[in-house]
Amino acid sequence: MYLVRTIQHHEDTAWVDQLGEDLECFIPLPMMPQQTFERVAVIHGDRMLEFELDRIEQRSGDEPVGASQDVIIRAKVAIYVKPGPLRIGRALIPGFQGIRYAERWEEIARDPYSSAS
Repeated sequence: MYLVRTIQHHEDTAWVDQLGEDLECFIPLPMMPQQTFERVAVIHGDRMLEFELDRIEQRSGDEPVGASQDVIIRAKVAIYVKPGPLRIGRALIPGFQGIRYAERWEEIARDPYSSAS
């Protein structure tokens, strides 16, 4: 199962790319996940990045996020991912607020070189 999270399209690509590289970088969520998941899919623009879940830590306060650290999320949890990404694709679903869940990669992304729509 995938937890799918959108990063705002205007966010610096370099900040998004540090997920899975900088082990201190995490994805804050303003709610507790309601389903069990093993993978994390991050949407940034039309890119979809797949990561393996490392751990979830409970939080109870404001967490600055992004390259400029000017966006504040009142986080309930922090999602950490293992080094990666495992794969990069093109998002099949548009960006959204909150989180979604998906059973399979093919439901949410496709090969970036595929000509299929």
